[in-house]
Amino acid sequence: MLSIFKKTGSYKLPVLLVGLVLAGLIVAGCTLKYYGVPGCMQEPVRKQVATLAPAATSTVSAEKGKKLYETRCSECHGQNGKGVPGDAPPLRGLVGSHVNLTNGTTVTADDAYILQSIKKPDAKVVKGYSVMPDLGVSDADAKVLIEYIKSLK
Repeated sequence: MLSIFKKTGSYKLPVLLVGLVLAGLIVAGCTLKYYGVPGCMQEPVRKQVATLAPAATSTVSAEKGKKLYETRCSECHGQNGKGVPGDAPPLRGLVGSHVNLTNGTTVTADDAYILQSIKKPDAKVVKGYSVMPDLGVSDADAKVLIEYIKSLK
């Protein structure tokens, strides 16, 4: 390479060669990744594991929620969330449904609505039913109850 410098008096050619080699390595690496060659710039395995965790967490939360439901909610809302006419609305199939309230409005039963119904039961009362007593449920317990209610289909 030193003889090239003496003949041309310029560094352009060696810089150009180094640039071409680097570009070639980048293209080769991208191509290997695209075709899924093992060991070539693949995503870390931990990302795949992280995507599985929420489903397992929801199942555990729903199981905890079921136990809480059986001790704190089933007396009024019935076994498996069937409800009691005129007293406590059914919770089975509640999530995603439209709920008519005593104030004349309609809401979609999502996590936020269910959480508010548990934490502040007199805020949005379902038409045709009495006000649920405030049971003093913690935020953590409310979240697992919501997971259980979502599992009632």
